Amino acid sequence: MSNHPNRGVVECPNCCEPFSVKKPHPENGCVLAALVGVVADRGATAQKTKRLIAKCDVDALWEDIRGVLNKLEDGEYIKTVQR
Repeated sequence: MSNHPNRGVVECPNCCEPFSVKKPHPENGCVLAALVGVVADRGATAQKTKRLIAKCDVDALWEDIRGVLNKLEDGEYIKTVQR
């Protein structure tokens, strides 16, 4: 986690954009921000979502995402029509 010169602002370890509880993560296509946004939609507090982004091990996250992407590319998430 990189501390930004402004107190309370940190940089996303994935896209390096600054954010804080008062200034949410910018909408720039960052996968980490999108995933944490889903967590926020599920009821996580702003403080928790900030911590999740600031402390994220992005290498481990991308390792897990890589597996999902491989399955997606291989068609494992395509619905089959049942008649």
